[in-house]
Amino acid sequence: MCSSSFSCTDSSQCPSGLICHSGFCLDPSKVDTVPPDLAAPPSVTPAIGKAGTSFQVAITSTKDLLQPPSLVLGLDVPVEVPCAVVSGRSYACTYVATGLENGGAGGTVSFDVKLLDTSFNQVTKRLAGVLRLDFQAPDVLPGSASLVLVPAPGNPLRTLGAAGSGATIQVAFTVDEVLAADPVVVGSGVGTLLAFSKLSEAGQSYLYEYVLTDPSPGQGAYAVEARLTDVAGNVATRTLALPGAGLVVDTVAPAAPATTIPNAIVYQRIPWGSQGTGGDPLFAVTGAAGAVEAGAVVQVFDGPDPATAA
Repeated sequence: MCSSSFSCTDSSQCPSGLICHSGFCLDPSKVDTVPPDLAAPPSVTPAIGKAGTSFQVAITSTKDLLQPPSLVLGLDVPVEVPCAVVSGRSYACTYVATGLENGGAGGTVSFDVKLLDTSFNQVTKRLAGVLRLDFQAPDVLPGSASLVLVPAPGNPLRTLGAAGSGATIQVAFTVDEVLAADPVVVGSGVGTLLAFSKLSEAGQSYLYEYVLTDPSPGQGAYAVEARLTDVAGNVATRTLALPGAGLVVDTVAPAAPATTIPNAIVYQRIPWGSQGTGGDPLFAVTGAAGAVEAGAVVQVFDGPDPATAA
């Protein structure tokens, strides 16, 4: 190549024996008209990122370049990103996501690559690669959270309104996107934290459980929270909207029924039946207000306590 000090817009402006090529007067026998190209598709790391993520784009050219290439991001307002030499024909380009791309919506952003070789052949490789921007934190799908209380062995109740000693607490929920790691699920009450363990997973739905073995946990209502991390690194802690009254812990035995207060608890017995019972024996127990703990389940039996009888 001849000296690039002779600039031109047409060969008529060049000295005898030279032609105008890429804005310079050059020896036609040494003119290179083959534009540079990408030796391989650009490599983008990481594959997806959140606001503040530093994306590294690796580029390799098929020819020596006059200057490092650049990326042009296809945003609402295009952004040109300069690259730097790594070695030989290999280059690295760095872009840090601001979180404001495409009005804060992020999404998949394609980019072009601009190349200029030493013979001043210039080319723009359209849609050479993409950056995936995810600025949205993961969430629990509305209405997906559920709660099941499994009675401890020996508990006479089949359905629980609160978690008693030895009960198994199960919570299930579904998230709105793929996560990078299992959720961290914790129940928090008065002075007590319940660290749930994952029982199963199906797609983006999860089932967690906790066995209430603590001899003296905090009593009352518990908030159950799930800490979620998506593949872009966005983190969110969501409180599960459990049905009904939510998770309530009650491991304190109710006070003994008020059997010593007159007329608080009345026992009626018809051992040989009556006309009203069709001759069948009958016993009945009625209780006045305050006779037992509010909200308690009352079991009445004739004979030994079935929960303790051998």
